[in-house]
Amino acid sequence: TIAVTIYEFDNSTPLYGAIIAAAKRGVKVDITYNYSSFASTSGKQQTISSFMQSLSQQSSNIQTHPASNVYQVTHQKGIVIDGKAAFICSFNFIANYFGGTRDFGIFTTIPAEVSEIAKVAAADFTDNNYTQNGTAFTGNQLNTPELVWSNYNQGNSRAKLSALIQSAKKSIYIYQELVEDQAMINVICNAIKANPKLDVRIIA
Repeated sequence: TIAVTIYEFDNSTPLYGAIIAAAKRGVKVDITYNYSSFASTSGKQQTISSFMQSLSQQSSNIQTHPASNVYQVTHQKGIVIDGKAAFICSFNFIANYFGGTRDFGIFTTIPAEVSEIAKVAAADFTDNNYTQNGTAFTGNQLNTPELVWSNYNQGNSRAKLSALIQSAKKSIYIYQELVEDQAMINVICNAIKANPKLDVRIIA
């Protein structure tokens, strides 16, 4: 099995062919993709829907599903393989993310981490409320200490990231595309006030 959750995906990288090849050798592939937030971009929803439809036509083992609009954006990028390994990343599955950007990923085979990622992926894939506000996964089911999930109503991201920053004794290094959330900025500032010797570096 392969479970994919993705924001953007096209046929410009070898990932496209690899997924089709896996499906044709009998691997069941489920893909949950961002849809709702593309409404603000002319023609984008039609483009992603058409692409996913054409991808699913490559094999009966490939199923695709638009993500619930309970999330303003489904921005997660991840793959779960056979329920035993997971890759979580900031890469979209389009060519520019493998050549033109600075991105990161982490690969894990730790059973508790893989299990939670797989459960969320399965819940998001089977959520049929993408045309109205629904609940893909509830926060009280997120129990793995090493994983951080948003959104804030269902997830634990603000609490976990705040606790991480507040735990700093010597340094805080932040690597972030955007630093705009005032509540998190306040957490950083309060950590500095509490410990003026903190080495704080932000790359944005």
